Amino acid sequence: MQIKNILIIPILLIIFLCNLSYGNGFLTNKKEKVKSDNIENSYNSKKEIGIFIILIREYMKQVMVEYNKRLSNKDFKKYHYEHALAHLEVLSKRFENGSTTTSRDISYQEAAEINKKAFTACDMPFDAWFFADVFDVLDDETNQKIWDDMLNALANDSHESEKKVFLFLWDKMKNVSDLDKIEKSKRWLNRLDRVIISFKA
Repeated sequence: MQIKNILIIPILLIIFLCNLSYGNGFLTNKKEKVKSDNIENSYNSKKEIGIFIILIREYMKQVMVEYNKRLSNKDFKKYHYEHALAHLEVLSKRFENGSTTTSRDISYQEAAEINKKAFTACDMPFDAWFFADVFDVLDDETNQKIWDDMLNALANDSHESEKKVFLFLWDKMKNVSDLDKIEKSKRWLNRLDRVIISFKA
């Protein structure tokens, strides 16, 4: 039984991401730090790196190549710094009404706001964020489901859950039919193709 062509891209991508997560070549089980000449490596080797953490990073790198900018460790450090500041700024809004506690995770809208602030502060195009086109293309309910499921998978350190979230996301973007949104959907999918190519290089 042959695997349908439509499934090849997400399956290949998941394989490469899992390999990077273990940091050890093809389908091994050792857990080591991911090594890269152009990325800050500050991951805990005792814990597998989340698939989406790698994917968001690699997607950003590939998009910035389109803009003729190769990201350095300094660029990523600045992004993480600005992201942290924006995160605090967004969270602080929850306490403007006098509340002293908050218990929910950030929403997908808050995540978009945080990253838009961070990318702007770093003088980088917002579409370099992995979810920028996704959240523009899909509806509110689907966006929130994807975001919540991803956070839960990362919190539980579950690659199996991350795979399911990614395949659900990929399928939704692959089957966009709204003519006003197809262009961004295709752009996102094409960029994922290049992420795969970069892993194979």
